[in-house]
Amino acid sequence: MNYIDELLAGCNDKSIHSDRVIRWANRYLSLSNDRSIYAFCDWFIAEILPKVTVKSANNYKRSLLLHITDQNLINYIHVNASDIAHKQKDKSKKKSKSICWDQFLAVEEELTHAQNSHFFISDWLRSSILTGLRPKEWCDAGIFHDLKGRLVLKTRNTIKAATTHDGEEYELASHRIIPLMNYDVADIECIKRHLAYIKISLLEGTYEQCYKIARQRLYYVSKKLFPNEPPINLYTGRHQFSANLKKSGVSSESIALLMGHNDITTARHAYGAKRHGEMDVIDIESTEETIKLFQELFAD
Repeated sequence: MNYIDELLAGCNDKSIHSDRVIRWANRYLSLSNDRSIYAFCDWFIAEILPKVTVKSANNYKRSLLLHITDQNLINYIHVNASDIAHKQKDKSKKKSKSICWDQFLAVEEELTHAQNSHFFISDWLRSSILTGLRPKEWCDAGIFHDLKGRLVLKTRNTIKAATTHDGEEYELASHRIIPLMNYDVADIECIKRHLAYIKISLLEGTYEQCYKIARQRLYYVSKKLFPNEPPINLYTGRHQFSANLKKSGVSSESIALLMGHNDITTARHAYGAKRHGEMDVIDIESTEETIKLFQELFAD
């Protein structure tokens, strides 16, 4: 194997490993005209592996090596990647990636008992569990009906950086929808109430202050109620939403769209585990149908 084209020719099985290699190769080719396989491997070792933890790096090397049969090249990758200084996992910032119903009720009771004005925080957390929206995404969110009259939440996709944690570039649609037909009246009223609160805070210029208060109070309350567990925050709701999707059997492709991700691996590796999800929270058929309809309406 001498050229990157030979590597790409073998990536035809539509697996996660092939998808990764194709993305890496395309990114490399957008930066360099050198199509040598060794030049690509040098770039991979220098630019991709140092940005991830040891565990992720081993998974990435495995994805690449599965498509290489040249033993000399395999040895070259092993030798040159052996001295890489990988990203360290910051355990001090560990946050809870799941929240059960009993935990939510305990948090809600503590928040409202301490101060009624903090009721908006429990609404925010509950709405995050129901929709998976990032905190900032509520600023551009609204409730609509699809062509079949089904209730959906539409929001603008937002990201914190131009690349993923592993250095891949995002290519997201400008908006996404969250089907709401799965939820009861109390859930819908909670989402509507939270949307109204966010709109008011934006009009009054107090959104950032409200967000700061929500973060601080959630941290304080969760440490008080569950001192031996990672603290709950607004992203815990997003993790739980992902776990519920997995537990309900929603496809990986649809989960990526519902979470606002650019690939199917992010939710799998970085968000709430299936074992923490609630069964039958999401109706698969209606959810998949609504997502497909949205994609058709807002295609290029």
